[in-house]
Amino acid sequence: MDDFLARERAFAKRLRRLGPNPSCRECGWTAFAALQRDRRGAICYDCANVAHGKSIFELHHPLGHALPQFVVNVRGNDHRAFHDPLFGAQAWLDYLAGQDRARMLAGFHEHR
Repeated sequence: MDDFLARERAFAKRLRRLGPNPSCRECGWTAFAALQRDRRGAICYDCANVAHGKSIFELHHPLGHALPQFVVNVRGNDHRAFHDPLFGAQAWLDYLAGQDRARMLAGFHEHR
């Protein structure tokens, strides 16, 4: 229960920082795990990287770091969704469903 409350508090804090219905001002990305805020508003990780002259691709270890030789290139936004420490599996479910968090949780509770 404490983990749930901690995640909810962290979610509320992140939402206050990003604003209501956040999306990237450059590309419209809405997956919460990849959004951040700069002086001009919400921007996704990939667009922030492009703005700073960096690649949007990162190395991902799908089998963990136990097999460091097995890596794949993934977009930074996707990589952040895979490893979001705040939501973990919930962020991944949101990303796959392509829906906002509230709609995803409503659907989960309806089908339990």
